[in-house]
Amino acid sequence: FLVVYTHLDPQRLDQCTRSPWFQLRIPNFAQSLVDCNLLGAATVVLQCTDPVDYSRALQVADRANDQLMDVAVFIWDANIAEFTQHAQCATEAERPVVLAAFFQWLCSQNIPLK
Repeated sequence: FLVVYTHLDPQRLDQCTRSPWFQLRIPNFAQSLVDCNLLGAATVVLQCTDPVDYSRALQVADRANDQLMDVAVFIWDANIAEFTQHAQCATEAERPVVLAAFFQWLCSQNIPLK
């Protein structure tokens, strides 16, 4: 849906992920990624919650271990970056571009999400 609706335009994608419609779907989306053993990607999605659900995001990040290396460039939340020991992370201002890059990466993985 996000790809079709936003065409991965960073600003439109950012607006969409902040919408109430998307916010309601984040837990299920993240769980689908966890079910597919994409814990790092689930961590990235969980940082989109507003406000960030750190109890869930950090729990998933803790389980992600090596997978976080693959997605570290998509982390913009400083608390998650610090927890995962990835000192270099994007800034909140870079969120739209980072989101677009993340969803492009996710689409390239050909994941059978529920």
